[in-house]
Amino acid sequence: MSGEVPLDQSLGEWESLTFKAARGAGYAWGMAEEFAFAAGWLAERGWTDWRGLVMALRQPHTACAVSRGCAWLDAAHALDADERHGPVHVCAPILATPFLDRVASRHVRHVTMQWRGACVQLLGFGNVRWHGAALAATESELYWRFSSPRHAAPQVPAGATHTRAHVAAKLHGVLSEFAWRTYVPASDRSRAGAGPQVDDD
Repeated sequence: MSGEVPLDQSLGEWESLTFKAARGAGYAWGMAEEFAFAAGWLAERGWTDWRGLVMALRQPHTACAVSRGCAWLDAAHALDADERHGPVHVCAPILATPFLDRVASRHVRHVTMQWRGACVQLLGFGNVRWHGAALAATESELYWRFSSPRHAAPQVPAGATHTRAHVAAKLHGVLSEFAWRTYVPASDRSRAGAGPQVDDD
């Protein structure tokens, strides 16, 4: 995809496509909403490499970083602040980032995520720093831990500075194919009642 001009979408359009693609991949409604949230959150922070998202939709749901991130978030109140969590094998570990950012916000602690060749520091409330050549890994062993607490929680998510999503045309096409699975095939039954109704009475 080198040299390919990416497609430009509003965040709303991008989240809608991601939601439909996740539904087409067989995810339940609620989990598809979490996929859309993760994709929108990352796009707001300038993320443009969506190969991992496509891989996550193609892989067994048990290996999904979104599912794992949701589980950690649901258990946030009971997580040991001194324990290292993982490693756990996931597809597209970057997709767990938005959920662990929420964990960081709830605990008012920094969270450090790591997988081979990548490190992500979550300062809470949408603030993120990422480093490494393998941030866009399509699968890896992920672990994370709480790090030092913040003295003051920023009230404005400073990292959310982008208002458009950018995605390679080929990957956009793959996501659209997943989304098309949610559409009702054309038939006499699906056309029944479509369009304006005329009442001669």
